[in-house]
Amino acid sequence: MLHIACGLVLAGIGIHAGATVIEVLAAVVIPIAGYYLNKRLTGSMFRRGPGRF
Repeated sequence: MLHIACGLVLAGIGIHAGATVIEVLAAVVIPIAGYYLNKRLTGSMFRRGPGRF
């Protein structure tokens, strides 16, 4: 009984650690990707803007 409980606790910790790693990666990657996309979009708008006007 104790071994099963211990296994469940360890599995829970493992799953939680994995989820935390994914959350940290998402928290780091998403803003960087957003920043680069935003920079690229605004850059192309600025490049196109003066030519049009």
